[in-house]
Amino acid sequence: MGLWPIVRKHRMLSGLAAALAISLVVCLAAGLDVFHGVRTLLSDQLFKAAAVQRDTPAAGDIVIVAIDDHSLTELGEFSSWPRTYHASLVDDLKADGARLIVFDILFSETTPSDGALAAAIAEAGNVILPYGYSRVTYGTTAAGRSISLEDRIEPCDTLKEPALTLGHAVMLPDEDGIVRRVPLYLGSGEAPQPSLALASVASYLRRPQVTDGPIANGTVPLAGRSIPVDAYGNMLINYGDEVEGLTRFTEVSYSDVLAGTAGPEVFRGKIVLIGVTATGLGDTFWTPLGEVMRGVELHAAAMETVLTARFLHPVPMWGDLLVIVFLALLAGTFVQKLRIPWAIAAAAGLVIVYLVTAGVGFHQGVMMDLLFPPLAVAAAGAAVNVMQVVCERAEKRDITQTFGRYVSPEIAGKILTAQRQDALDLQGVSRDITALYVDARHYTGLMESNAPETVFRSLDLYMKAMIAAIQHHGGIINKFTGDGLLAIWNAPVEEDDHAARAVRAALTCQRAVREVRESGAVGLAMEFGIGVMTGVAYVGTIGTRDRMEYSVFGDVVNTASRLSNEAPGNRVWTSQETYRRVNGRFALEKVGEKMLKGRHQPLAVYEVRENGEGVNIP
Repeated sequence: MGLWPIVRKHRMLSGLAAALAISLVVCLAAGLDVFHGVRTLLSDQLFKAAAVQRDTPAAGDIVIVAIDDHSLTELGEFSSWPRTYHASLVDDLKADGARLIVFDILFSETTPSDGALAAAIAEAGNVILPYGYSRVTYGTTAAGRSISLEDRIEPCDTLKEPALTLGHAVMLPDEDGIVRRVPLYLGSGEAPQPSLALASVASYLRRPQVTDGPIANGTVPLAGRSIPVDAYGNMLINYGDEVEGLTRFTEVSYSDVLAGTAGPEVFRGKIVLIGVTATGLGDTFWTPLGEVMRGVELHAAAMETVLTARFLHPVPMWGDLLVIVFLALLAGTFVQKLRIPWAIAAAAGLVIVYLVTAGVGFHQGVMMDLLFPPLAVAAAGAAVNVMQVVCERAEKRDITQTFGRYVSPEIAGKILTAQRQDALDLQGVSRDITALYVDARHYTGLMESNAPETVFRSLDLYMKAMIAAIQHHGGIINKFTGDGLLAIWNAPVEEDDHAARAVRAALTCQRAVREVRESGAVGLAMEFGIGVMTGVAYVGTIGTRDRMEYSVFGDVVNTASRLSNEAPGNRVWTSQETYRRVNGRFALEKVGEKMLKGRHQPLAVYEVRENGEGVNIP
């Protein structure tokens, strides 16, 4: 047996197999990170949705001293500021009780006023300085991606020496220019380089080391926290409720601090970040929120993520793959169990439930993939639907090949439904049926005395009328016998009251023949005898795949044929079994005991009259 017959016979399993195959393709695409850009942009929607819905306040441990437009107006161009300004700022912040002072300003060049700033840093004892690189890029090697660091730029020695510690201030935007993560560590080996955010939080929490241990299992241990990082040491930044470019952190103008207009309560016990926010000085980055943020704000957001432990945990790859397979199988089941509109609605509902779950999960710190699971639902649903359509077309083609054009649309629909439900056995089965045989009277004589085409055209008109009558009453034209035909009821699909249906059809056939004869549309006036017999027969297909026929075997068919041969023209004869099933609903008159050809015992024969229920049959 070929593959296609198996597919059609086991439609449900085949559909699930197709959905599974689609899910494996989607899993492969997810594993290879195909459509990376689309995937990350969709993930950004989680940040935007959270920014609209969440009202969680900032931790309150971080204050930004902004070198803003107001400060430039008060103090002049930033490039001309002497470092005595910064020295005064450090002194003021220390006096106001700042717990940690973090500069997001790179003091790489020496200036005449470095001594004052160095003295202030040494006196404060809680100042962290940044360093950077002239170039930081991602590279691709045979082993995968790597980070290339070139020309480390540190603070000048005068300022570096008294600083509490250093941290790199590197931000690595993704390929689309959006900053979604911060490298907590750069480099590798025994001395990885911590970020400004990580070094600051460790100092703020008074940890003796930047971390409590090495990176293990994708996490960085720090003060009871397990910070999730990727293979390159990057942590996803939880931007919280940053909306429309406005930071949630308390922000004080640099010039106001120097002027003493900012109260000491603002800085007491806090991490104070000092950085540029003024227009035109650069240091701006796009975020997943669709808004631009300053570098100092990004460092603050990274610090807060660690301080509050509101980490974002991407679902591991194996989890994504399981979800993809599960949703694809579920979508395939919907398509096979429901009608197309309901299946589409169910699949859409499945995607909506998943997206809502992703939104809820994001609030709990779980980042779910918004691309491949919904894609698996759509692709699996479409694939299984296509397979369903192809199977149904093949079934219709087989039905047409087996039953020809001689079944009513109603019966054809029943056959197709039975086949879809695996309740149709065309290979052979014993079945209680009713057979109707039609035989032309005096056919041999008509052929002798008339041209063949005249007989053919007349017979064709009569047959068309009888076929329509039989189909109207649910019968299936099984075969033509030259001058007659055989129709059956209750096979291949079961029908209620099949004996009565066949009797009605027989009466309607005789009426249709009479109407055709009286219409004058035919060249020959023909009459037909009809035999109706009910009993058990063996029904099924016979022949090859290319040429097969649905055949009926048994005494019931032979007896119906004999009755049609014996019945006078324009008469319907039936047997004892059919009489028993329809008596009281039709006008039946016993003809007598008939010894039919080929039978060893006489048969009680009844004639169905055109009155009673039979007269009212349309």
